[in-house]
Amino acid sequence: MQQILASYLVNAAWQVPVVAICAFIISRFGGLSPRGRNGLWLVFLGVAAILPAITLSTLLPHMTPTVARVPIDALVDAQALAALHTVPAADPAVALPPWSAWTMIAVFAVVAAVLMARLAVAAIAATRLVRQSKRVELPAEIIQAVEVRRRLEPCRGGRLQTRYPDPQRDDAARRGPARCPAS
Repeated sequence: MQQILASYLVNAAWQVPVVAICAFIISRFGGLSPRGRNGLWLVFLGVAAILPAITLSTLLPHMTPTVARVPIDALVDAQALAALHTVPAADPAVALPPWSAWTMIAVFAVVAAVLMARLAVAAIAATRLVRQSKRVELPAEIIQAVEVRRRLEPCRGGRLQTRYPDPQRDDAARRGPARCPAS
C-alpha cells in the first residue's frame, strides 16, 4: 500500500503541473467563455485526481538489465546474443523506503490544508465584499463627461449606463455593462 501511495504522489508531482499548464494555455488562448473555462478547470481537476493513479508499471513488464559492460574492441558472438532472452525482474526498478511514502503523504496533507485554508479565507472575504456592496449612482459631472465622450466617438445605438445594479440582488452585474456595437 505504501508503494502505491508513493507512486501516486511521485506521479502527481510532475503530471499535475503539466496538465495544469496545458489547461492554463487552453484557458488563456482558447477563446473560451467563462462557462467554458469553468468546465475546462473542472475537467482538469478530474484528470489531476485520476491520472497519477494510472501507472505504466502494470502495462510494462519489469525487465532485467540487458546491457553488459564489454570493451569496445571485444568480439561478440551473434549466435550467443540471439539465444539470450530477458527475464522479468522480481523487484521494481525503483523501490522507495517505507518512510518516504509517509513523508510524501504528510507533505501533501500540509500543502492541501494550507491551500484549503487560503481558499476558505478568500471565500469569506468575497462573501463579506458582496454583502457590503451597494448600488452606486454616478455624479452628474461624470455623467456629463461620459456623455460628451460618447458623442465624440462613433457609437450608434449605444446608451449611457448611469446606474449599476447591486451585485448581490441583480444578475445583470454578472453580465457586465452594455457595449456599443462596432461601427
